Amino acid sequence: MNLHALCSPYTAAITPPTIGTLYASAGYTTVNYAQVPAYTTFANVPFDVQAMSSGDIKQVDALNIQGVMRAVYLNGNIEGLDRAAVKGGDVLLFGGDYWLVVVVAEPWGVWSHVIVAKQNGAPPGL
Repeated sequence: MNLHALCSPYTAAITPPTIGTLYASAGYTTVNYAQVPAYTTFANVPFDVQAMSSGDIKQVDALNIQGVMRAVYLNGNIEGLDRAAVKGGDVLLFGGDYWLVVVVAEPWGVWSHVIVAKQNGAPPGL
């Protein structure tokens, strides 16, 4: 059951969705003997961007991740770093900034709750 799809029309009345771009990691390519991340682009994706909950903060604090972070809820299976699958983290673009998925808090397949960290410019490969 996709709870995000059921609840999003009601939460949109309070917090309208943010429309952005999802860059899903597609492994890497090799250019001049250097690995360059590759991405599949999905435009006009609605995100529900929120402040991090206390549970999110505890999880990120335990990982010793620092920076500007947000909690994002969206439809689809969003991934962070997966070394076994040879994928970097997915990247979101909204509000004019790039955000790297650093923690997948709830991967439900049809929707995801992820924690993103603001990046200093576009990541390599974009």
